[in-house]
Amino acid sequence: MDIPYLLKDENSSRVLPTSHTAFRTQEPGVAHLYSVEANKGTMIFLSYLEWESGNREVRVEEAESDLTIVHRLTHGLRLSIERVLFDGHYYDCIALRSARLNADDTWSNLYDLSLKQIDVAAGFDATAALREMGVRHFVNGRQLNRRSVNRQFALYPYRDRSIPLNAFLITRLMPLLNRMRRSDQIRLF
Repeated sequence: MDIPYLLKDENSSRVLPTSHTAFRTQEPGVAHLYSVEANKGTMIFLSYLEWESGNREVRVEEAESDLTIVHRLTHGLRLSIERVLFDGHYYDCIALRSARLNADDTWSNLYDLSLKQIDVAAGFDATAALREMGVRHFVNGRQLNRRSVNRQFALYPYRDRSIPLNAFLITRLMPLLNRMRRSDQIRLF
């Protein structure tokens, strides 16, 4: 499946001093750097972070773009990765929450969407792409005994880095760019 961005492993890692994590802890870790070219003039640098506790997350380190909405990603919207037991097997688990611009198109937050709505927000069959990448199950919060019963989650093999990196792009970057593309302000590849 063709995806509308190019993700590249920069084969670079750095040790992080004690820092704030997406899990509301403070601990040291290691960051693995990736670059992403999503449209002409837009490039972001992602880190796949592995914290000392074993917790993991994906976040944007830097964004280079003429589109101010892309810079929002450097201020939040991280993707946390946790380990879950489902159907007798352990998987890594990510919540598939999608970025959406607020009414004045200046700021974005994360929202719970159905799998179909995630595809529409990303502008392509994103869930099929994630399945091709190795997602084993798409489940809702009820199936994982979560308070957010309607939130969608992707379960995949332990320690696979490509799936959460791509899920971040599909649920954070692409909805923002797709919104702008529909308003004819940018043109993807």
